[in-house]
Amino acid sequence: MSNQKSKGLLGFAIKAGKAVLGMGITEAHVRRGKAYLVLLDGRASHNTSSYVENLCATYEVRCITVPSGFLEETTARSNLTVMALTDKGFARALRKAFKEP
Repeated sequence: MSNQKSKGLLGFAIKAGKAVLGMGITEAHVRRGKAYLVLLDGRASHNTSSYVENLCATYEVRCITVPSGFLEETTARSNLTVMALTDKGFARALRKAFKEP
């Protein structure tokens, strides 16, 4: 994983308004079919991880678990454990940066 590249892409997605931050809004976007990629922080609790992974599996949205603290460092928001990308291009580029299929 190219840490700098993935942080840069994530920053661009946020500034472009193509990312949603937090559990509630992420869940809503996944359920409405507007999320193309969900990022789950490695420090999320077991219950949160299970819930998000099951939600993504149900709605066929790809979910990537990122290293602990990655989302917090990148977004400068404390206690952020879940976010979603709402743009196909950013989702594809971020999957590539994380070397996910």
